[in-house]
Amino acid sequence: MSLPLWKIKRELKRVLPKTLETLAEPFRHLTFLPLYDLRKKRLMQVADGTLPPGPEIGIYLIFPDKGVLPSHMTMIHAMVRQGISPVVVSNCPLSPEDRATLASTAFRVIERPNIGYDFGGYRDGILSIADLLPGLKRLWVLNDSAWLIDATGSWFATARGLDRDFAGSVSNFGIRKVDMQDHTRIRWAFNTANRRFHYVSNAWCIGTRILSDPAFLKFWKRLQIRDSKQLTVRRGEVGFSQWVIRHGYTHGATHEIAGLDDALAHLSDSALDAVARHLLVIDPACESVKTDVLSLDPGTREGRAARITLCLTATARFGYLIAMPYYLLHHAQLPFFKKSVLAASADTVALALAIMNDLPGDTAAAIRDEALARARAKGTLPKVQAEA
Repeated sequence: MSLPLWKIKRELKRVLPKTLETLAEPFRHLTFLPLYDLRKKRLMQVADGTLPPGPEIGIYLIFPDKGVLPSHMTMIHAMVRQGISPVVVSNCPLSPEDRATLASTAFRVIERPNIGYDFGGYRDGILSIADLLPGLKRLWVLNDSAWLIDATGSWFATARGLDRDFAGSVSNFGIRKVDMQDHTRIRWAFNTANRRFHYVSNAWCIGTRILSDPAFLKFWKRLQIRDSKQLTVRRGEVGFSQWVIRHGYTHGATHEIAGLDDALAHLSDSALDAVARHLLVIDPACESVKTDVLSLDPGTREGRAARITLCLTATARFGYLIAMPYYLLHHAQLPFFKKSVLAASADTVALALAIMNDLPGDTAAAIRDEALARARAKGTLPKVQAEA
């Protein structure tokens, strides 16, 4: 039986662009990066800031398409209080006022087009301080994909305290995934040897042993940036994490997931139930699985076990920062709140905003205001808030 013409057209529209991209990639691999490097002096604008470079420098990648926000300044001020000289890299043009504001509390401000997404900006920021790298005690690599909810910047002290050559906030792909409906089958066996294991690049700390290795700068010079988020994650986030591991450097996360199963098991019935109820499953198709689990009595062995495996499965599938903001805020004290959750369904956004009501400190109100504006712009703001 022959396929209908409309189905053939649909499949061609789906498959053809990916096929053409795959066929063109060898040519782009040879030409994209050299051509970009030739052009970037015209594409980039660099302004010196008022702060001198210190023994620790932080590359802070931002995308202030609505202008520089209070949360951007919160991160920069936290870095400065921690003795870190910020190099702010903006992946979109800055107004003269924003440029001056950033320069007043930074070592350098770089404006560039959004080529290669975060890792294009990381690359340009790192190459701009290439001569300083061997003498640095630490290099921090950060972006504005998550709000810093601790204005004191204590995460930096925690990362230093790990005393590793490379540290992140959390990792992904250290656990083999299962489908949400199969959550009872998850096996919590953390393994950094998994092929796509990586440390999430919202916050990295890179130590002096790596910085003094000539291969470090070579990695960034050769990093193939693209206008593809998938390739960016694979070559940048996964690529550098795997580079660190292959070269035998010590590494770790300030908030490891290896013991999450035991940590959840030690929560009281009511605390575990609250964590499960505030779990962000992101995929609307998985909401029914969460509903079924929450219908079980939280005081029974079955109810507790289902809540634990549900949280573990969501963490493995969606990421620790995305799935577990309530747990991270109330039980793990990880001071980052991922912004991408505000692009999810209205129900998930409503739950994320409710979690934000518990944010601590003087910056909480500004973060909630930014979150509401972000959800409103994406059209995901729950109806009640939208009408308020």
